[in-house]
Amino acid sequence: MLHPTLQQRLRELGVSLDHPPADPHHWLSLLERINSDYFALDQTEGHQTASEPSNNSVHHHVQELELMSKVRSALSNKIDLKETIQTIVETTAETFNYNLVSVYLLEKDVLHLQHQIGYYQVVEELPTNRGIMGRVARTGQPAYISNVNNDPDYIAALPNLVSEICVPLLYNDSVVGVLNVESSDDRVLTPDDFNLMVSLSEHISIAIERARLYTVVRESREKYRAVVDNIHEGIFQLDMNGYCTFANYAWATMSGYTFKEVIGKKWTAFIPPDEATINIEVTRGLVKGEYRDRRYQTAYLRKDGARVPAEVHIQLVQDDLQKPLGFIGTVHDITDQVAAEQREMELKLKARTVEALKHFLSGVSHDLRTPLSVINTTAYLLRRKLPQLADETRYLNTLDEQVAHLTRTLQDMLDMSHLDDDIVEFNFRRLNLNGLVRDVLTGLKSEADEKRHSMIFIADPDTKQIMADQVMMGRVITHLIQNAIFYTPSGGSITVRTSYRDDRVILQVQDNGIGIDASEIPNIFDRFYKIDQARPVQNSGTGLGLSIVKKIVEAHNGTIHVISTPGKGSTFSVSLPTSSITTTREVAIIQPTTDYGVDYGF
Repeated sequence: MLHPTLQQRLRELGVSLDHPPADPHHWLSLLERINSDYFALDQTEGHQTASEPSNNSVHHHVQELELMSKVRSALSNKIDLKETIQTIVETTAETFNYNLVSVYLLEKDVLHLQHQIGYYQVVEELPTNRGIMGRVARTGQPAYISNVNNDPDYIAALPNLVSEICVPLLYNDSVVGVLNVESSDDRVLTPDDFNLMVSLSEHISIAIERARLYTVVRESREKYRAVVDNIHEGIFQLDMNGYCTFANYAWATMSGYTFKEVIGKKWTAFIPPDEATINIEVTRGLVKGEYRDRRYQTAYLRKDGARVPAEVHIQLVQDDLQKPLGFIGTVHDITDQVAAEQREMELKLKARTVEALKHFLSGVSHDLRTPLSVINTTAYLLRRKLPQLADETRYLNTLDEQVAHLTRTLQDMLDMSHLDDDIVEFNFRRLNLNGLVRDVLTGLKSEADEKRHSMIFIADPDTKQIMADQVMMGRVITHLIQNAIFYTPSGGSITVRTSYRDDRVILQVQDNGIGIDASEIPNIFDRFYKIDQARPVQNSGTGLGLSIVKKIVEAHNGTIHVISTPGKGSTFSVSLPTSSITTTREVAIIQPTTDYGVDYGF
């Protein structure tokens, strides 16, 4: 409860103590009004007293009232708690010519020093079970001690102290602190001083209570503003005409306006024309009482004209009589959410497309194997039956090449489907990568010779064995070298290197061919992706080769990447662990062998 004097002043101002105002601005206005009335009352009391008949007693009383009025006047101009206590101490000391004055506030049975004057050494904290101040705080009874040496509770803060006055500061009949005055041997405090301090303590208590109330309100406002301004969502308040009456700094930042520009701006200035209808319908529905609040997706316009997708949550503000006062709401930028949803839709669509294509390719590859086999057999029989004439041989060679190319294409599609479904059996074994590379280079020598390429193998003799599927790793090496052959103009150079570092074996295939543009590199491992401008028509494939290579490398817990410069060539690097493979696939460990003669399926 508030102090009785403060309650009376509030009632005089028409404030119901059963339903106090919740608005901090209203409280501050009331406090300022009370300050003004309080000062005017002090002036009136001083004026009335001064007009009484003069005699020594009355004159002394007038002086006391004038001094009291001076102290109260000083207090009435302070509403900050720290400033109020400082004013209490300094004004009391100056007005009554006291040398040693201090104020302590009580918290959990301990008095804490707030401000003092005259002490060169102080007691910062004092329990209520010690000292004269502790006794006053504990009992709520003021104390006047003309000779402190006669009081058993006295604790000397300074030497040569003579007398002490300590009065409690009360709030709602409870002690909240003490005002303490002491004197040294050059002055003895009197009963008149004691009566003055007792009289003054009521005004000091009111001043402290008022300051505490102001501090609570101010801190509440500061916390409220700090919370509101640190929320990432935009917060706004509109009047019934749609003008912005409040906004946090987040909304100002989101909209691109300054805080001052936002306040007073029509809400429609933030809304794109095509979104105006939904915003109007929502606010009308709120006013009609169709719903208490509404959450919906829309968009807003930044000051620079940029359109930003947003989610708005808005509700109607009403007074106690249910009269609409305006709207309050939040704005959440959902750009990332919309982008994520779009990506999710694209991924789902892509997944459905890939799934459908997988079934199609699996069926087509199986269905075409038989006719291709028949064509291949027929071509073989024709070659044996027909005379060895140049034209016939040329036609049969073309037919063989196209059948072989179509066979490889179908095999790629079937392998990709099997790799996607995790139905490929990997037979991991200890494998010498250098020996496998030599075998692949030997098998591809005729293709390189046709384009007059030189092929160089630089093998690191310290390269350790890896755990790998010999057939699948052979396919990786074969495809990378074939790519280098295809995309390097005649007379080029292809270099294959192996090395060992950081417990990993590195395989590099380098060429001086046409290279790959930087914009293409992020996509070259995507299935069905082809760099059409560079690929010769007669060698055009499905665009699955590098996708298969990446799948196989990743199944070996490896990585693959490429560095390329258009017009200068490319380097593909595969990094493979030498440790055991951790995989969910079925693993068959085969004893080491030195036989690298492998059919790689090409």
